[in-house]
Amino acid sequence: MLQRQVTGIWNGKDELPIEIDLGQDSRYHSVFACPILRQQSTENNPPMRLICGHVISRDALNKLSNGN
Repeated sequence: MLQRQVTGIWNGKDELPIEIDLGQDSRYHSVFACPILRQQSTENNPPMRLICGHVISRDALNKLSNGN
């Protein structure tokens, strides 16, 4: 087993960062909602990442680019 020294990661924390398998029943997927149109993304309206790093829906991007 390979060990390496890690310093400063756990300072001031009450819990150690470990991964625990919660089983299939506790697995969820995230749902993206556009912060502009307040709609969930779909296959026809997927999330689009802008150059600045923000993420909006394709419909919102089209409306912004058309000036609507």
